[in-house]
Amino acid sequence: PMSDDRTPSPTALASGIFFTSLGVLLLEVSLTRIFSFTIWYHFAYLTISVALLGFGAAGSIIAAYPALLADPARLLRRACLGAGLGVIVAVLVVSSVPLDPLSVLKDRQQLLNIVIYYVVVTMPFLASGFAVAGTLTIAPERVARLYFFDLLGAGLACFLVVPLIWWIGTPTTVMLSTVAFALAAVCYAGRPSGRLIAVALAVAVIGVAIGTRVDFTPGRNKFISIHMATGGAPIFHRWTPINRVDAVAWDETKQNTRTGYRDWGSSKLYDGPGLHFRMIGYDGDSCASMYRYTGDPQELEWFHHHVFQAPYLMTEHPDVLVIGVGGGTDILNAIANDAKSVRGIELNPITVRLGKEDYAEYNGGIFNRPNVTMVAAEGRNYLRSHPDKYDLIEINSVDTLSALSSGAYVLSESYL
Repeated sequence: PMSDDRTPSPTALASGIFFTSLGVLLLEVSLTRIFSFTIWYHFAYLTISVALLGFGAAGSIIAAYPALLADPARLLRRACLGAGLGVIVAVLVVSSVPLDPLSVLKDRQQLLNIVIYYVVVTMPFLASGFAVAGTLTIAPERVARLYFFDLLGAGLACFLVVPLIWWIGTPTTVMLSTVAFALAAVCYAGRPSGRLIAVALAVAVIGVAIGTRVDFTPGRNKFISIHMATGGAPIFHRWTPINRVDAVAWDETKQNTRTGYRDWGSSKLYDGPGLHFRMIGYDGDSCASMYRYTGDPQELEWFHHHVFQAPYLMTEHPDVLVIGVGGGTDILNAIANDAKSVRGIELNPITVRLGKEDYAEYNGGIFNRPNVTMVAAEGRNYLRSHPDKYDLIEINSVDTLSALSSGAYVLSESYL
């Protein structure tokens, strides 16, 4: 039998499971953004499977060893603090141990790294699973009320994760889960000791401090890593709930302007130069070109010797809609081919900002022209909600390489 001083009060249980679920979902959802950047989109689902593994293992262990609940308040406090510490360890390991899952069959170190990832990412979910399973086990008569607070905390986390990533970035959002776990530990204590408060505060402060400083590196097979290994320098990065946006630039005195679209699709009879460019990457890959343009029409000559010009040969001065603007290649193509008007739809508002503001001088202000309108929106939704008609709709390279390279096209994020 458990004595009253060792069993948390109903209020302590309800508040404890609320903050535990808040921390778990904040961690789980935001970790998918980290893994989308560091490895590949389809490996982001690893987070979900690992979370279920941790929760399932915790429930099984408690069922097999009920003596663990001899002092439930102690177990719940330690489980929450352990979850917070587990988050810190997992983030430090993921940020410092490179993982290239595409090289597993030929590089044994990568196989070991996958195992390391599974272990460290499972730990905070295992620990928090002890808190949730333990709470429901010691108070089965209050399961409806406890489940309400469990769902309330989880729902609040899902509601907050998108604005939090916009506001403070993905790494800090991940580490905010340590604050939730620390609060859960204090709540489960009912009347927490000064020592417990100090430990919980230390976990929360260290976690947030790491979140504001830690950085992550995309896998070596991702385009951003390849660009930087071949002389590119990072000039911008920003986490968003959609993807992480990176910009890479080269020394123009050494840059080959006959690469990229200038080479892919150009007539073999054209021997002129292309344009200097920067690359904008999404989650470390799926890069889009942004060309340097001074406003001289002669600089756009190569567009007249490129397959890009084909649709413009069938119409004169069209009203054009571009879905998936990226760095603005299709906008330049429309300008080169005398489009009457151009409306560009781009999913990520940061990309729109880069073209309209940050790099407007570099790209010749093409996003700010009187006949060019830029809209941050999703293409299909925009077309459904606007009655405008167009002579030409361009959808160029919107299928992400992250999905295609997996060999599973069903994982593609684009249904345009």
